[in-house]
Amino acid sequence: MKLSTAPFPQLSVSCPIVPTEIYTDKGNTHASVSWGRVTSQGIRPVVRTQGNAPESSFSEGQHWITYMVKDTFGQTRTCSFGFNVRVRRCSDWHTYYLPNGVISCTNSNIYGSTCRYSCFSGYTLLGSNSSTCEQTGWTDTKPSCSAISCGQPPHVVNGRVNCGNLGYRAQCHIFCNTSGYILQGSSKVECQDNGQWTSPGVCTDVTPPTFKCTPQMLVNAGPLKQPVQVDWPMPAAPDNSNGVVSVTSDPVSGTVMAVGVHQVTFTSMDSSGNKATCFMSVYVQVVKCSSSQLAERFSEVSCSQENIYGSDCRVNCSDNYYLEGDGHRYCLENGSWSGQQAKCLGLPCQEPPEVANGNFTCEQGYNYGEICTLTCQKGFLAIPPWTITCDINWSPAGHCQDVESPDFPDGCPPDMMLNASRLGELTLVSFQLPYVTDNSGQPLDVTSEPHPGSAFDLGVTNVTVTAQDQSGNIATCTFYVKVAERSCDPPNFDPIRKFLRYNCPNGHQFGATCSLSCPNGTELADTITCDEASTGQLQWTTAGNATPSCPDEVCPPLPHPEHGYLECETAITRKRGPLKKCRVKCNAGYSLFKTAKDFVQCFTNIGRWSGTVSKCIQNKNPDKVEVYFKALYNFPKCTKDEANLKMGLLEKNLFKSKLYEVCPIGVNCPVTLTSFCRVSSGIEGQAESVADLEITLVIDLGAFDETFLGQNLYNELELSTQNAVTIADDDGLFDIPGAGAPGSFTLPRLNFSCSGGRVFTSATHSCAVCGPGYRYKNETLECEVCSVGTYQDALMAFACSKCPAGTTTIKSAATSSDLCIEICTPGSMSTQKTGLAPCSPCDVGTYQNESMAKSCVICPFGMTTLSNGSVSVADCQFFNIRLAKDRPLADVTLPTLTSGSATFMMWVHLPVLNPTMSLTFNLDPSVDQTGSAYFTIGHVKLYLDLEETSLIRTWYHVTLILTQGNATLVVDGEAMNFTADELADETSLGFTASDTIKSVVITGVQLSNSILSLEEITQYSQSCHKRLDDNVLMVSKPDMGENLTPLDPELPLEVGGPMS
Repeated sequence: MKLSTAPFPQLSVSCPIVPTEIYTDKGNTHASVSWGRVTSQGIRPVVRTQGNAPESSFSEGQHWITYMVKDTFGQTRTCSFGFNVRVRRCSDWHTYYLPNGVISCTNSNIYGSTCRYSCFSGYTLLGSNSSTCEQTGWTDTKPSCSAISCGQPPHVVNGRVNCGNLGYRAQCHIFCNTSGYILQGSSKVECQDNGQWTSPGVCTDVTPPTFKCTPQMLVNAGPLKQPVQVDWPMPAAPDNSNGVVSVTSDPVSGTVMAVGVHQVTFTSMDSSGNKATCFMSVYVQVVKCSSSQLAERFSEVSCSQENIYGSDCRVNCSDNYYLEGDGHRYCLENGSWSGQQAKCLGLPCQEPPEVANGNFTCEQGYNYGEICTLTCQKGFLAIPPWTITCDINWSPAGHCQDVESPDFPDGCPPDMMLNASRLGELTLVSFQLPYVTDNSGQPLDVTSEPHPGSAFDLGVTNVTVTAQDQSGNIATCTFYVKVAERSCDPPNFDPIRKFLRYNCPNGHQFGATCSLSCPNGTELADTITCDEASTGQLQWTTAGNATPSCPDEVCPPLPHPEHGYLECETAITRKRGPLKKCRVKCNAGYSLFKTAKDFVQCFTNIGRWSGTVSKCIQNKNPDKVEVYFKALYNFPKCTKDEANLKMGLLEKNLFKSKLYEVCPIGVNCPVTLTSFCRVSSGIEGQAESVADLEITLVIDLGAFDETFLGQNLYNELELSTQNAVTIADDDGLFDIPGAGAPGSFTLPRLNFSCSGGRVFTSATHSCAVCGPGYRYKNETLECEVCSVGTYQDALMAFACSKCPAGTTTIKSAATSSDLCIEICTPGSMSTQKTGLAPCSPCDVGTYQNESMAKSCVICPFGMTTLSNGSVSVADCQFFNIRLAKDRPLADVTLPTLTSGSATFMMWVHLPVLNPTMSLTFNLDPSVDQTGSAYFTIGHVKLYLDLEETSLIRTWYHVTLILTQGNATLVVDGEAMNFTADELADETSLGFTASDTIKSVVITGVQLSNSILSLEEITQYSQSCHKRLDDNVLMVSKPDMGENLTPLDPELPLEVGGPMS
């Protein structure tokens, strides 16, 4: 077919013209849009390819419409148009949130929509309640919601209203202003939505008037008990309402009332009808006059109506009395009698009788029937009958008896200290008896025990002065006399050599004589005596003019050592004088035993040698000697088996023959070989295997018993062994196949052996025995020293001997039983500070409960033993400690108290006794203590005073319990609490005297760092010898002459009391 070449027909399409902006109708959000016909060239139809058809509803926004035409040849043409659909709107402010209200719109803010406005309850709308969106905008402005307010709340009479705010639903609470009102009705008001408050309650008065009556009213009756008219005022009745109050009484004022009690009732009522009542008692009483004022004693009275108002009375006197005053009297309305008081006076007696040391006191004079009382002067006691009566004559009278003890106004004589007389002579002590006064003024009997001029023993003696008046009253005071031993210094006539020994059986006291001896026991004919020189000083004198002395040779001659000799020399020393020392030398073939000392020294102070001369023992050869050395080989690989194999080759070598050459002829010399492998550092630190071949040659020396070999054998064996080893090595006798010759050899070493309890001594190369002071020990094959408490005096001993019972040695290695010295037993101490004899008994005031003591223990504070040699603290007894103005301190050491609390106790005695006076104690610093005596215990002051008493006491048990600033004072079991300071860590127990208390005696002073109960303290107060287990007081200066006096069993004690 042939194709046509004619051109294609032309295509075209035309779209209608449509406005670009199209607005929706009122109240709509879509618009209906129409347009004209779309034209095209040709006969082909036009097809819409985009957008809706005409007359369709279009939403808000841009829209496009496209049409297309297509011919038969496939050609297409299109046209398009577009428009924007717009919705008219007002501002959205009118549709948004309305505070406290609600918005309701028909179509939001679209043109034509209407919004309506309403408020919540309690709020009101301000403005239009609706607005419509028109083309020009909203028709009305947006309204607002305003809160409703009710204004001020209603007033409540006699009350108040409290409000938080005044708005809708606000509540205000109602309170009545004062007490006496109660709220009736609602207790609150509330703001309503109409702007009005709800109705309030009412404050109603419910309190009656305040009403107070006079409790009672006293009215006097008429004469002779006649009724009387009684008037009274109305009481006031104030009310809380401040309104008018009416007051009435029942009965009414002005009522006539008889004698007795009547009740009046008062009633008050306020305007609210509240009532109150009160009562008053009216006492109509009878007026009475005092019977005692009508007439005095010894009278007869007759009255018409007893003693009441209006009665008349007449007064008459008894026998032996006469009337003075008015005898006819009336009882008046004021309760008094008319006229003058009537008196019946008795007939007078003479003046009362005189009484020695007293008088009678008569308060009413000396008339008939009067009584007078006997009064005695101070120190005198009234003896019945104590009163006398006037009965024309006086009745029998009593008398005044002296009951006061004499007084020592100047106290006791001061304590005396004097030196003893010469040994063998009595020490006579004279003293002046003290001045004594007595209230009786009569002569006194004054004595002392011991009396002046008596002979006094050494030490401290209490002197008790006793004064007795003619009535038998006794007073005592005590002082002490200390007779001190007067003695020479220890004799020392040989200060350089100190050879002399002094035997002084009576010590070194004045008049004592000492015999003399030398260290070796030689007694000298001369004696020395402690005598008084012309200067008054004591010194030692001799019977002759020559100074006693000992010869230089004070030690006994030494025995000559067997098989040896002595080399002695003497040196002069500054302190010890001649000092002789001898050295033991042994002959050839002999030597000292193993532990022997080769010298002895003369101890000049005891005249003895330092030991015995050691024996020279014949030298003995060792039983055998072992010659020992090593050959060292290097192996590439050294195992035990391989080493043994290779060493075994040595058994076939001939090196042994060389060693045998070392042995003496005819002596058995076995050779033993021992090998082992080890690893050692080789060159440059590399490990290599080494084999040690130990070679021991044993030589039996028994064949040489007759000849001592000594040092020669040692040197010969050492040299010959070295030569034999060198030759054998040079000859290759030590070579081992595969290993070669030894790399090195050790030097030969010789070991000697002894038997039979002997020990090898290298100094002499012999077997020596163990000497005295030692024993041979099989386990170690050595000499062992004998320990302390044992000794050995023989040679070659296998055991040490024990010292006898009760003895021991000062040190080990004792060589004789003579060195076993007595042990110091309990109650004694070693004077040489060794624990051994010589022993000295513990002095008075000390004790020792252990054996071998080097010192004695001092008794606790205020305590002493009664004799020498005390063995326990239980032997310590309490001392009496006298404190006075001239001796105010007792030396006491107070240790630090661990608990911060303490219990301090002591016994207190007043030396000058007065049966009518007793001691009182207190700690109260607030009380004026001026002029009081007091103890100072640390920082605490304990005050003492005197008071009169009928209980005779001489000893007082005083306890202080101190804890955290508080103090409890317990005196004889009675406790008192005070505030007090702590005890000081270091202090003294002090005493300050007063005019009335010039001295005191104390004993049983103890201190515990724990708190004792009252029950425990009571137990201690019942015995003067009961001691605290944890007493911490100690004497810092136990000088009995200064502060302590011996416990005086004759010192007056309380009868039946705790002291014994």
